[in-house]
Amino acid sequence: MDEKPSLDPIEVARVAAGLLMSAKLAAVVGPYSLILLAAIAGAAIRLANRPSTGRSASFFFFLGATFASLVLTVPIASLVASYKDTWEAQWFFMPLAVALAYTADRWKDIANVLVDAVKTFIRNWANKGSKP
Repeated sequence: MDEKPSLDPIEVARVAAGLLMSAKLAAVVGPYSLILLAAIAGAAIRLANRPSTGRSASFFFFLGATFASLVLTVPIASLVASYKDTWEAQWFFMPLAVALAYTADRWKDIANVLVDAVKTFIRNWANKGSKP
């Protein structure tokens, strides 16, 4: 009885979904509803900052960014959370969904920067051993 109710967004979404459906289904639908809302927010912000395009191009960009974020958020959040025992993947869902949707048309540029950083790290690590 001394237990305080959890007010983290994922738990609140689970409870809200539980009012409409079974607990097992709400455990899945609740987190994904918040991921969807965060992905929509990230895609909308990015769409507002992009150069003007036609309606269909904007719609398909928005749809693609939201879908990609919806699909990639949970696996990436789980991967990030696996690095430290005290981290919970659910805390990464919303910020990661916004970031993935916001950067949807810049993933190639971001990947190039990451590959260059890895190359530089490996080059520096290899050169460190060859110096007297």
